Amino acid sequence: MPLAAGFVLERTKGSQRIYRRGDHRIVVPFHAGETLHPKLIAQVIRLVNP
Repeated sequence: MPLAAGFVLERTKGSQRIYRRGDHRIVVPFHAGETLHPKLIAQVIRLVNP
C-alpha cells in the first residue's frame, strides 16, 4: 500500500513499521497515542525532499 510520498509499508516488527521508497528505508516506531520525535520527522522530510 503506497503512501502519499511514495513510501510502501515493507513489514512490521513488534512496535516498529518499516517503510521503503527506492533505496531508502525508514523505521518508524508505532505506539498508539504517542507523538513522533521531531528528529524522526526531520529525517522523513529530508528523504521526501532531498
